[in-house]
Formats: sequence, structure tokens, C-alpha cells
Amino acid sequence: MILKIANCCAKTSKASLLSQVEVEETIKQEKDDLSRLLKARDSRIDNMQHQIDFLEKELKTRESAASTSAMETVMSLESEKEGFLRTMREKDKILNDLQKEVGWLEQESLRRELEVSVLTLAEAERKF
Repeated sequence: MILKIANCCAKTSKASLLSQVEVEETIKQEKDDLSRLLKARDSRIDNMQHQIDFLEKELKTRESAASTSAMETVMSLESEKEGFLRTMREKDKILNDLQKEVGWLEQESLRRELEVSVLTLAEAERKF
């Protein structure tokens, strides 16, 4: 009977040890699976971070290009505006000079008409 009890205890201990080994193997397997999942997740996070960095650089490049383009457009418009103003001033000066010349020609025409009238009157008085 003692032998049976010892034998029974040994079987129970052996079964318990086997069960414990199975539990430990299951836990180890789960731990390995979780470790692989974490590595895969970390890899995806790293890839996404690289994409974010790339996209941020691309955005800065595009913003810089847009800013440069906008600045060039503003400068071009300012230059064009200055050109128009310069042309307007030149045309205003030409118009002013032409108005002065027209005024002088009108005075000269009146002076000549007056001279002709005076000469005609003087000749008419001489004839009488």
C-alpha cells in the first residue's frame, strides 16, 4: 500500500511536472509571439516615421518653392508697375511738351495773322 501511494504520488508529481512544462512552453510560445508582434509593430512605426520625415521635408521644399515663386511674382509685378509708371511719366512729359508747342504755334499763328492785318491795313491806308 505504501508502494501504491508512493507510486500514485510519483505519477501525480510526474503529471504535475509535465503539466507545468506544458504551461511554461505555452507561456514561452506566447512570449515569443508577442515579441515578434512587437518587433513587427516597431518596424511599421519606424517606416511610418521615415515617411513622416520625408513628407515633412517635401512639404518644406514645396512651401519654400511656393514662397520663392510668390516672391518672384511680387517682384515681377512691382517691376512691371514701375515700368508702367515710367512710361506714364514719359507720355505725360511728351503731352506737356506738345501742349506747350501747340500753345506757341497758336500764338505764332495769331502774331502772323496780326502782322498780315497790320500790313494789309497799312497798304490800304497808303493807297488812299
